[in-house]
Amino acid sequence: MFRFASTATAISACFLLVLATACQTPSSTEQKLPAPVAQQVETPVFSLQSDWRLTSLGGQKVSAGADGAAYLRFAEDNRVTGYGSCNRIIGTYLREGQQTTFSKMAATRRLCLASMEIEDSFFKALEATRNWDITENGTVLRFYDADKHLLLEMEAVKRNDN
Repeated sequence: MFRFASTATAISACFLLVLATACQTPSSTEQKLPAPVAQQVETPVFSLQSDWRLTSLGGQKVSAGADGAAYLRFAEDNRVTGYGSCNRIIGTYLREGQQTTFSKMAATRRLCLASMEIEDSFFKALEATRNWDITENGTVLRFYDADKHLLLEMEAVKRNDN
């Protein structure tokens, strides 16, 4: 340990030590400040306040069947309910970023000859869904399979909670 003859000598030694370390150039092992992080863009989300009416299956326009239009309604607790154009449906969905899957889907068992083909295709498309996107204005929701082929399109409609 160093022993200084006076307080002035001790203060001078401390000043020189601080000055010497301040003038050193940074070594290559010193940590550099991180580069500025680009602003993250939020993944758009589809509204839980709307019902989503089926408008297209596999790129082909779909109109409401004789028994009504197919639709989905998403809940915050990852449940999904809806109507397949003949039967009521219920199940769960998992949404992580742009990935989406539907599971535990169940439907009532009515027979509606006029709309069963649309309903069967709708259910198969939901089962194959792996990705989604939404238009910038949030009015058209699209679901894709694992190979990014368009399966179905749905449009937001005002929720009817009657």
